[in-house]
Amino acid sequence: MKMEKEKIIYQDEEFSFAENNGDLYFVFENRSYSLSSHPYEPCLYIHKPDERTITIHNSFETDTIYNAIRNNEEITMISGHRYSINGLCHLLKLACEIDEDSFDITYLEGRMFIDILKRNNAFSSETALDLEPYGLKNHNIMNRFIHSKRIVRNTDGTYYLIKSY
Repeated sequence: MKMEKEKIIYQDEEFSFAENNGDLYFVFENRSYSLSSHPYEPCLYIHKPDERTITIHNSFETDTIYNAIRNNEEITMISGHRYSINGLCHLLKLACEIDEDSFDITYLEGRMFIDILKRNNAFSSETALDLEPYGLKNHNIMNRFIHSKRIVRNTDGTYYLIKSY
């Protein structure tokens, strides 16, 4: 999507946030996603170029993104996890890549940690990974993936992947 008179408000080597006529856009890999929100839960809506919308429940509002960029602050999720702007970009990119239209922020965070397990070849008890150095604070978000037999948590708190997405 080509935006006229866009104003880049954040940019790094992979991602950017831009503003156009009061609307916020998340941009990566030459694709632009319009962002909007509703304070009720709050929900964040990612409007994809194919006109589908992704809803992230219990997440944050676009004003939170603006404030974090403006003040160079981290965003704290309801789960207790904290994200720099770049970390938030990685989370939003994953949301755009998941083939689901609606999910909770803790599901998205769990999927991010599963991707970390996959990238680090944590596929057995011997190769299990401690996710705390990667930002995992609330281990409860991993329970749904344990119960669905996608990952295993060892007694020492490390995780490994048994069934990927």
